[in-house]
Amino acid sequence: MQKNILVLAIVGLMLFGCEKTETFNALSDSVPQNAVIVSNAFDFRPGPTVKTTLADRKIQIVLTVSGGRQIKEITRVSTGTTYTQVQGTTGLYNAAPIPGSGNTVTFNTTIDEYKTKTATSADPAVNTELARRFYFLLTLDDGSQVVTSDVRVLIVP
Repeated sequence: MQKNILVLAIVGLMLFGCEKTETFNALSDSVPQNAVIVSNAFDFRPGPTVKTTLADRKIQIVLTVSGGRQIKEITRVSTGTTYTQVQGTTGLYNAAPIPGSGNTVTFNTTIDEYKTKTATSADPAVNTELARRFYFLLTLDDGSQVVTSDVRVLIVP
């Protein structure tokens, strides 16, 4: 009996007496210090999604950064199925800096400009997303840079 109590005491000390160290878990949601939010997103499909109509033809994406930083500019914009193009300097949708204002910056384009820059001839169908998603490279006030997640554009009636 005393032997069992001694074994339980040792096991208890081993379990509760160790210092826990934090490790990165690749399966957990990790929020960066300066998270970028698409503040005019109407849905998450699973990424942030903005909407437009074929009648309006205007695409507007409003980016807001958290964490106390300010957005200096959108440095580059790309469209595609991965973020790698926005990290380079060729084949960009827009390479001209777009100045930010505080912790927000707005990107404006049109369906017609999208069609021209992506060599698409036909209008997108209603109730579908544009084939390519938008990616942004933001430069913050401290000089750090953030690549956003993809932003989808849904064509609604």
